[in-house]
Amino acid sequence: MPPFFHGECREYPIPGSAGEAQVLKKNHKLMAFHFRTYASPLFLECRLSRYLPEETVPLRKSFSLIKQRIAMTEYVIAPPPAPSLPVAGTAARFPIRRVFCVGRNYAAHAREMGNDPSREPPFFFMKPADAIVPASGSVPYPSATNDLHHEIEMVVALGKGGVNVMAEDALALVWGYAAGLDLTRRDMQAVAKEMSRPWDFAKGFDASGPCSEIHPVRQVGHPHQARIWLKVNGEIRQDGNLNEMIWPVADIVSHISRYVALAPGDLIFSGTPAGVGKLQPGDAVQGAVEGVAEFNFVVGTPKFRAASEQQMS
Repeated sequence: MPPFFHGECREYPIPGSAGEAQVLKKNHKLMAFHFRTYASPLFLECRLSRYLPEETVPLRKSFSLIKQRIAMTEYVIAPPPAPSLPVAGTAARFPIRRVFCVGRNYAAHAREMGNDPSREPPFFFMKPADAIVPASGSVPYPSATNDLHHEIEMVVALGKGGVNVMAEDALALVWGYAAGLDLTRRDMQAVAKEMSRPWDFAKGFDASGPCSEIHPVRQVGHPHQARIWLKVNGEIRQDGNLNEMIWPVADIVSHISRYVALAPGDLIFSGTPAGVGKLQPGDAVQGAVEGVAEFNFVVGTPKFRAASEQQMS
């Protein structure tokens, strides 16, 4: 008799990208080894946790039906949690596959960073999917920096994928929008720029992408002209409009699709207006893309300190 397991189940509005399989029905009590499966109209992710109690023997028949339809995958360690964000107004989650970020997409911000805002081709960098965290409660101040900066951005969530997508077709890939922050270790980024090194640790650290709930296109449409702002301790720091983007969302999606195959679950941080600045532990942060999404959180203390910081103290 094979072992039986149960655990937690999360619902997603779009399918994930790995281990997909059809099941006969949704059952929040039945889990197997880590798998992802369609359960129309939502999408379930189920994760291994512990043995199913013996007294639930009647559930085994249902489990055997699921087992017949799923190619089980055995992992040598427990799979990490699948990154996701809540969908506004529902219990569903939006699964995160990859996170793309657009650099210097507002002319005024390009100028404040010492760059020419001419409409040169956009450039991109990335964050790990698990760097995306809810922009609520407390967001930890990162280690190894004394110059953490905020950059508020509209976040684009893709529900479809594609390659070499034409700009006029690009918005059909978008599932929804959110408001998020591209948190940046500015001191570390400055050193990386000076030495022509990658920005990875300046941009892609733990919790470097606080983000609001995802709002579906069917509710908010495709915003082209909306105020985007950020306050720190009640004081306006950034205040712009989406119509100030050098490259609008459709162009951004089209450009990225020339270099990589976009897929459902991809997020795109679309650039930040002028006014980026420093954050400190204890700061109260509020931000919004008006008519789309808003957030507020407090900057917490570091989860840990780098070894070099400990040696200096």
